[in-house]
Amino acid sequence: MPTIRRRTWGTALVICAALGGSHGYAAEGGIGVYILGSRGPMAGYTPPPGVYFQNDFLHYRASFDASRAFPSGAPLAGTLAGYADVDLLTPVWVTPLDVLGGNLAFALTIPVGNVRLTADPPLASSLGLGAASRTDSTSSVGDIYAHSFVGWHAGDWHWRVGGTAVIPSGAYQPGALGNIALNRPAADVFGGVTWLDPKIGFELSAIAGLTYNGENRVTHYRTGNELHVDWAVARHFSPTLWAGLVGYHYQQLTGDSGTGAFLGDFKGRVTGLGGAIGTTLMMGQTPISANVRVYWEFETQNRFEGTVGYLTFAMPLYLHSAPPTAVAAKN
Repeated sequence: MPTIRRRTWGTALVICAALGGSHGYAAEGGIGVYILGSRGPMAGYTPPPGVYFQNDFLHYRASFDASRAFPSGAPLAGTLAGYADVDLLTPVWVTPLDVLGGNLAFALTIPVGNVRLTADPPLASSLGLGAASRTDSTSSVGDIYAHSFVGWHAGDWHWRVGGTAVIPSGAYQPGALGNIALNRPAADVFGGVTWLDPKIGFELSAIAGLTYNGENRVTHYRTGNELHVDWAVARHFSPTLWAGLVGYHYQQLTGDSGTGAFLGDFKGRVTGLGGAIGTTLMMGQTPISANVRVYWEFETQNRFEGTVGYLTFAMPLYLHSAPPTAVAAKN
């Protein structure tokens, strides 16, 4: 999630993308549809009504150690390691409509990228891929993510609630070690809050969500429901410069199921901690928000563990000049 400046401008949206394989080790592929660390700084803030564009580039280098997942009598042994480079293209429309005192917004995220994974000989053999190491590299378009949320403001407090629908629509390759598209329908509901005191330039932000996963109809694997929390503590030195600590936690609440989940109830967990720095630049009359975030993962169970870095740019394309029009909320 990019820095969203209260005293300048910003972008509020849900960023979700995925990378992972088609084999059964916790949350199918070892990765959930929600990308951890994609939100945090100014997570509860919604910018003024208008149209925005955001580009998030992330690099994730990680490994899955089957011997740690199965320390004794392991049905799997060895490691799966590699990296993913994913570009998340997200247009956002914050409407001028007043819904229960807040602004209604919509966004769409299309992930495009490459994932490269290598299974060493023991793990490749365990997965039925042969006795030698196997490396797969896949470049494709991922599944589409449709988002909607409502955001409110009250003094130094900002908050929003919303949801995301994950639509299986990407170039999914059954049998590949890694995929950008997960071919997994899912719904994510979330709520975020930000407290920012412009007098002292101190920010506290947090956002939590629940992901409800559907079945991958190709592999007949259904990932369990998941909890994710992103947070940030930042110091805003000026309207154009900030830095702080960021982190996240992921916990799978229910076990995997379906005929493809041959490992049974296999819940995952991971925690990430890192730092971030952001700025706002001017390109003519257009402000461009940019930030860099890096997270190191630990306390991992039944998931990939590694390091993820984000480079984010966001800019307004059009701002509504007319005052918001009040409308009655519909049930």
